Amino acid sequence: MHHFLKMRNKRRTAVLLTLFVLCMTYGTAYAREHESSFSFCGGMFYQAGWYRINTPVRDVSGFSSGLGGKLGFYVSPSIRLGAMGFSSSLRYDRGVHAPSSYISTGAGGLTAEWVRHIRALRLVPGVMMGGGHVEQLHIIAVNEGFNTVSYEDHTIFLIAAMLSLEYPLSDKITATFMTDWLFGTATDTEKYNGPSLRLGILFTH
Repeated sequence: MHHFLKMRNKRRTAVLLTLFVLCMTYGTAYAREHESSFSFCGGMFYQAGWYRINTPVRDVSGFSSGLGGKLGFYVSPSIRLGAMGFSSSLRYDRGVHAPSSYISTGAGGLTAEWVRHIRALRLVPGVMMGGGHVEQLHIIAVNEGFNTVSYEDHTIFLIAAMLSLEYPLSDKITATFMTDWLFGTATDTEKYNGPSLRLGILFTH
């Protein structure tokens, strides 16, 4: 079953990459026809969230933080297509073992967003669909300087519902505040979900 799920995640990744290439091809063609109105934006953000992760070893919940990036192309004045990626780390059992156990996640995917202008602000609901990689090091016991650990390494499929509030600081620079909720699955028993907040800067061309 685990092998089947890995193959399924690989097929999903291939489909997402194909869709991404199609989106970029369409965006380029649209840009040539509407060069005066077409633009794109991209930037970096800091993220923090509270996640609940069900793993074969044990259920884990706690504070996670990390960095990410985002790129979006305006295919119309109100529709933005692109991609987003991030990495985050959640450490647990800090008071039990030193060093602590951890779960590290690196993920990304395609994004579709609807841009709504409200006076000086932009309200941007959207969705991300993609996948990533999860690594878990669970320390079972520490005896005389030797650690007994459990190590898991696998791929994950993710969907995120997003809502961003963007405030242009200038024609080229925009401050953005994003909140999202991640839904992820790696196996039938392993689930990954929770809210996160992202704060960053987007540069518009």
